[in-house]
Amino acid sequence: MTSLVTSPDIYVDGYIAYTFTSQVAEIYLAHLFKAGPKRVQAFGIHNWPGVFFVADPPMNNCRLRQIGNGRYAWLLDYVIRPGGSVVPQQLWSPQGQECWDQERWCCTVEQSEAQLHVPVFFVNADGSLGVQASQAAVGNMSLRDSNEPAPLGNGLYVNIRIRWPGRALFEQQTLLRNQTPTRNAITLSQFVMQVGRKVLKFFEVGLSILWPWQ
Repeated sequence: MTSLVTSPDIYVDGYIAYTFTSQVAEIYLAHLFKAGPKRVQAFGIHNWPGVFFVADPPMNNCRLRQIGNGRYAWLLDYVIRPGGSVVPQQLWSPQGQECWDQERWCCTVEQSEAQLHVPVFFVNADGSLGVQASQAAVGNMSLRDSNEPAPLGNGLYVNIRIRWPGRALFEQQTLLRNQTPTRNAITLSQFVMQVGRKVLKFFEVGLSILWPWQ
């Protein structure tokens, strides 16, 4: 008996879709690539299992990867992996609007002059994804591209937002430039350290609300 194998679908099987829902993933990717609904063509490579690549970059700071035989592509997303949980989030929108009509959402984002970026994955030296917040907060990590500039554009800061069931939205800013006279971009490892500290702060705030006497 021949079994049928279905190729992973970025609109269903990737972290973007799991985090924001398939509908919002479609809107988000269409905005990034200035393309029509579900027109973003992601593909897999046999020696990069579980990875979604695209042939054309959505923006300049999307990192190029060599995929073999002198060919290059841009890494966009990963197929969801076992281990750990994906906590659903709400994609950022101007003034907190929650209408996910593609035309209206893209229009309001452009009017706000905000620039959305591709996801930033924390990839360890062994190829695994993610780091423990407690370890990240103290810089105990072994990340790929750890000393490269954090791939978050040329802005001065980024907002870290966390939504958790039953909790109010947590939001804090993180600087993307160091304090030197030249204000250089922080490295990926420095950014992940800041994210780790924000995540720990998020849980500390939650505990203080649940147990205010502590």
